[in-house]
Amino acid sequence: MVGNTAGGEKGVKKVRKDEIIAVASVVVAIALPFTLLGLTDSTSEKIVIRAYVAEAGGFRPDYIVIPQGSKVKIVFESVDVTHGVIIPELGIDTGPVKAGERVIIEFSADRKGTYHFLCSIRCSPFHQYMKGVIVVK
Repeated sequence: MVGNTAGGEKGVKKVRKDEIIAVASVVVAIALPFTLLGLTDSTSEKIVIRAYVAEAGGFRPDYIVIPQGSKVKIVFESVDVTHGVIIPELGIDTGPVKAGERVIIEFSADRKGTYHFLCSIRCSPFHQYMKGVIVVK
């Protein structure tokens, strides 16, 4: 009987080792695609810019740094009144974005440089202060 117990214990240890290897293999098989997707998406930038009248803070954020070569997705969200956003150097014009609405623009940040964005719809007496900067490094 003692021999069976010792043999049983060895069998239990072997099963545990096999189970651990099987579980680890499953974890790696599941995690690897997500890891690879994360690596291939590392040059993507998603930015949400909220537009408030200048008296309430203007664009938030108003200074953005993006690595060169990134695929950029910017969500412009108008919070309080109708705004519009233009980035002249990139040829981007969202047109009017009504309060509570969003417009998504996408572009590749291929060229290093400083790109200014401005509100294109007169939104308040301080409209001229509705501006921001995107820096591609």
